[in-house]
Amino acid sequence: MPRYATVYPLVTTRALARPFTYELVDGAAKGAVVSVPLGRSRRRGVVVELVDEPPAGIEPVPIDSVLDELPPVLVDLALWVADYYGSTPGRALELIAPVKRKRRKEQAPPGERQALVDESEAPELTAEQRAALERITASLEAAGGYFLLYGETGSGKTEVYLQACAAALARGKTAIVLVPEIALTPQTLGRFQARFGDAVALLHSGLTDAERRDERERIARGEAKVVVGARSAIFAPLRDVGVICVDEEHDPSYKQESDPRYDARTVAAKRAALEDAVAIYGSATPRPESWDKLERRFAARSATSPSCCIGRGACAATTAATKRGRRRPAPPAARSSWRGSGPERSGSSGSSRLSCRSSSRSASMPTRHRIQRPSPRRSAASGRPIAPFCSERRWSRRVTISAASRSRR
Repeated sequence: MPRYATVYPLVTTRALARPFTYELVDGAAKGAVVSVPLGRSRRRGVVVELVDEPPAGIEPVPIDSVLDELPPVLVDLALWVADYYGSTPGRALELIAPVKRKRRKEQAPPGERQALVDESEAPELTAEQRAALERITASLEAAGGYFLLYGETGSGKTEVYLQACAAALARGKTAIVLVPEIALTPQTLGRFQARFGDAVALLHSGLTDAERRDERERIARGEAKVVVGARSAIFAPLRDVGVICVDEEHDPSYKQESDPRYDARTVAAKRAALEDAVAIYGSATPRPESWDKLERRFAARSATSPSCCIGRGACAATTAATKRGRRRPAPPAARSSWRGSGPERSGSSGSSRLSCRSSSRSASMPTRHRIQRPSPRRSAASGRPIAPFCSERRWSRRVTISAASRSRR
């Protein structure tokens, strides 16, 4: 049985960005937030590993106390963030173990005040929505996967998120739903609360320390199975995550501007890989890299007027239409990085990571036009070319001033 723990103190100093070995106390395991002596002070730290023997020449001191417990997968995720984005383990671990303030009074959950009430009933799914849900559900039962849900605004992508989260909860798993801006959380929160009730928690940086503490405690106790929030919600202390939905995945607000400067979309993909979950990226204007790498599923307003496209690859529903000659233009994000076109490569129905690359160039590839720079206009008096965005009078005056300055010398 291990007797010692490897702990990263939650300090920002890069000189202390290394692990320390402490003697275990009862209840400490990987993911435990502990209070440890560090120099002449006491610091919070996170246990990242249990070991049988301390390093040579080291006499470990015991851990003072255990403050909190975190899922071990979050520890692996935070250490990956520190390595991938060039930060320190202490700063990355603070993302999953924020300071917990002492409770002074009881207060209502923030979702009750911030959510917009949604009383609409669940609509009937279209053929494209059902096809996407069948593929997502199959990946839930397998080893997870990554999907790009492409559809114009109002095409029903949120309903696919709701149904995917319901499928995850039916299998005993949890779900995370990310939105790019805090201002978008009330509407999304209202729709999810109307479907799942009190099992929905809210996490974003706009909450007070007390509200964030209460929501994280609800999540840790298992009372909240679905978490809705901005980019920081990707570090929610959920266990057994089954679905991660990233709405409006093209939005640059998913990038954190302070250290560690992570991209929540990339972190969502990493957490899905660690937990064998399904990551769904939805957008009406996907990023070129998402259009290139992710398997595409299409949402539509109705089965008779699908909001599909033929770009670098196409879903199976549009392949037949392509063969009949009814091609639709690709979205702007796909046209900006066009390398070819044609139907999607066929893959096994059991694989959750199908390639969207198309190596063949067909006649449907758009013609590339070379933009010629227009020849500059020339002054009628001097024959000199006129500078861009300058009038002929301004150019002549500038020449006159230059000549006068030479005459004074």
